[in-house]
Amino acid sequence: MERFHLDATTPEATAQCARALAACLHKGEWVALAGIVGAGKTHFARAAIHYLIGADEIVPSPSFTLVQYYAHILHADFYRISDPHEIGELGIIEDLPTHIGFIEWAENAAQDNEDLSISPSLSPSLSPSISLGQADYHVMLQFPENSKNSEDKSEDTRIITIDASPPRLAALRHHYDRQCQIDNFLATHNFAAYSRHIIAGDASGRSYQRLIKADTNKESVGSVILMDWQIGQDTQDIYNGGIDYVRAARLAEDTPAMCRIMKTLASHINVATIYAADEAAGLVLAQDFGTATLATTPEAARPPIYLEAIETLLTLHTIPDFTPDFLGAYDGAVCAHEASLFVAWYLPYRGINITEEAAKAWHKLWQTLGDELYATTKATIILRDYHSVNLHWQNCA
Repeated sequence: MERFHLDATTPEATAQCARALAACLHKGEWVALAGIVGAGKTHFARAAIHYLIGADEIVPSPSFTLVQYYAHILHADFYRISDPHEIGELGIIEDLPTHIGFIEWAENAAQDNEDLSISPSLSPSLSPSISLGQADYHVMLQFPENSKNSEDKSEDTRIITIDASPPRLAALRHHYDRQCQIDNFLATHNFAAYSRHIIAGDASGRSYQRLIKADTNKESVGSVILMDWQIGQDTQDIYNGGIDYVRAARLAEDTPAMCRIMKTLASHINVATIYAADEAAGLVLAQDFGTATLATTPEAARPPIYLEAIETLLTLHTIPDFTPDFLGAYDGAVCAHEASLFVAWYLPYRGINITEEAAKAWHKLWQTLGDELYATTKATIILRDYHSVNLHWQNCA
């Protein structure tokens, strides 16, 4: 195993490292946390869990409960485990395949327990080994050398070492560098004190967080959306023949393009206001429209929203000469590629197989139709993904 090393001089620096590790994790993976009492294992796990499920969740130490569950996450503490067979009674072994795990004092699991084959070395300074199926990441938190024999272990500095496979460490380093970049961006624009909550993204390389500012009573007094769009994450070959969908469909390929579109549309319709942006870094702070969408609106209340959605489209299509020069042409080639998603994804999902000849005929039909429309109709703009989950209803609008 290789190693990641960090001298974390503040609790926030430790939390930053934990968030970077959390960004690497998937269900079925688990993290072994080691270090003497007070080294910060629970603080590390809490920061990682808050990153994954939101800072509102109370994350106590599991020292007495032994294991705590948070949606798809389990947080365990084996400090009080005296017999490794006790671990089997906790249900952790059965739950790990469907959860992300954080286990403190994992070394207390005996290596002779066959059900828990835990035997990776956490660090040269640790004795023998641990076992729970091979841990994916091994985190050691230590005090600096000069405080090792001190009775006062309250100082903030921690030496963090993380062992993992080379691919996992490469991902960790990438996410850590990105976390540092995001934290610096938020501090520059005075959003460092906001709590961060991961929210659902879209079918792209973009990820989103809701940043919430709380008052002294922990009541929300404001929120913004952080968009994180790292360069190159949207280019992917999803068609036979290695055609890049993003470029074939002429989507916005980077943050500067997206910001231009938002600013252009803002002159005519209600889109999210951009509060701050580092376009080169792919970071944007934008207005939070909340969670009320057409899809979440009771069916009986939807008709006026549908009417407003149609009015918005009509408004855009009746603006004289509204054809921004930075937008690509939505011609037959783009139209055909978009329609090909139906053949490439929806039909297989429905268990329907068609011949290669039929697929080519489908592609040609849409290519011809798209070229004819592009050549004969008045120039306008196309809004992709104009559907229920993307239309936010603003009562004040």
